[in-house]
Amino acid sequence: MAVHFNEPSFDEVGYSEMRWAKAEEICLLASLSLARNVNEGVIIAYPMDKYFLLDVKQSMPLNDKQVLIDIKELLLDKLSRDTREIEAAKEGRSPPLPPFLSGTPYRTCGDAFIQDRHERLLKALRSDDHLMVRGLSTLLRSYIVASHHHLVEEATLMLYVSLEASFRLVLRRLKGLGNQNPSAKDAAAYVAEAFDEPPLDRYFEEYYDDRVMTLHPESRFGIFPHAPLCMDDCYDLQAGLCAMYGFLICGDTNYWTVD
Repeated sequence: MAVHFNEPSFDEVGYSEMRWAKAEEICLLASLSLARNVNEGVIIAYPMDKYFLLDVKQSMPLNDKQVLIDIKELLLDKLSRDTREIEAAKEGRSPPLPPFLSGTPYRTCGDAFIQDRHERLLKALRSDDHLMVRGLSTLLRSYIVASHHHLVEEATLMLYVSLEASFRLVLRRLKGLGNQNPSAKDAAAYVAEAFDEPPLDRYFEEYYDDRVMTLHPESRFGIFPHAPLCMDDCYDLQAGLCAMYGFLICGDTNYWTVD
């Protein structure tokens, strides 16, 4: 089934094959992941290592309810054939599968998921805002990578990309408000005012030095055989960026509590 999205092709930009999900899918996944109380668990979109091609001819009436039902049944049948993968998931050797495959219901965390917030996020997100999509994409993937204990450093590197995207989004916001040459200090002041916190000298200042030391094995801070990070650096930055993107997308500054 061919679906066209208004995105650059591989021939146009030379690196589109690196994308792990379409912009529309990233917006949907982000609206789900951000629509939660950060103190009550996470929502991780972990990809299944399985794919297949579904050939839907252009002549097929996709507005026919029975055709859509047939396609759905075909998809479910193909996904459920590999019983070895299902058994591996039950034994904890791979990420959990959806209930319709594993027979195991999802575990929920009470009021962790906030439906109203999800709807506001999904309505406000635009798949053609490539800067926003890039920031959300790396934030979402950091959760996937960090689910493997030995890759938390790599997850933090992805968060630094997401952090830079959020910084550029704040600068874009400030320019729209009339500041034609905003600085990192201006960005920090804008965020501090929004979240009613004391202003910092630089945007997300507490992560700046660690980012320099991590990305540059030799810097003015010295030489480090390993990234000068701890586990909490990753998790705290994830939480901070979730709050930041929630604010940038729909003005939500109440991320740590249920609405």
